[in-house]
Amino acid sequence: MTTNYKNISVEHVGEICLRKNNHSHSIRIKINRTGEIIVSMPFGVSEKKVLNFVISKADWIHKHQSEMKARIKSLSPGNGFRTKSHILKITTNESDKITGRLKGQELILNIPAPYNLDEPMVQEFIKDMVVKVLRLEAKEYLPMRLKQLADNQGFHYKDVRIKRLKSKWGSCSYTNNINLNLHLMQLPDNLIDLVLNHELVHTIEKNHKQGFWNLMGNIYPNARLMDRDLKKYPVTLF
Repeated sequence: MTTNYKNISVEHVGEICLRKNNHSHSIRIKINRTGEIIVSMPFGVSEKKVLNFVISKADWIHKHQSEMKARIKSLSPGNGFRTKSHILKITTNESDKITGRLKGQELILNIPAPYNLDEPMVQEFIKDMVVKVLRLEAKEYLPMRLKQLADNQGFHYKDVRIKRLKSKWGSCSYTNNINLNLHLMQLPDNLIDLVLNHELVHTIEKNHKQGFWNLMGNIYPNARLMDRDLKKYPVTLF
């Protein structure tokens, strides 16, 4: 695959990362989790055409950047952060050490009073603890749920692994090994199942052509609508 990268400042939009990709068949705009604007374009299409397209989508871009930034909040006592099985509880104390522990359905983090919760070191500690809990939950729940869905619908796969993926909820190899993102544990149950069924369908259909959507439609009559709902969630919050 051939890809060229170029950063360009676009009026009314801001900085964009322009990628020429020989696998692209159309101009596509993506807002990543930090708000960066990534524009993919096929070779052979003029930059002027692409930039005019980007400018025409300025309102859409700004709207999605705002939504993305609103989702990426610091982890603090007031934001009600929760996973599938745990809720984050942050307390302050007079010790000189940051500590964390699980108690029932709570992830309790004790932060020394002199520290500011927004400090990068504190946020990194909190995020590391959250990832550990997500991984614990994911390893306990996702393989079991994947097997249930596969058995119910007659799908077969070789192996399943839990990973911290940054750009996708899951993947299925050509040998039917399935990778699942531990951040699935932040989704509602119906969307977790949607992703698992998506990867199970890939054990038969390796692309997203009509055959894939026909099989998805056998499971979910509103599969494309649910897929749009899934896109409202960032693959990872940090």
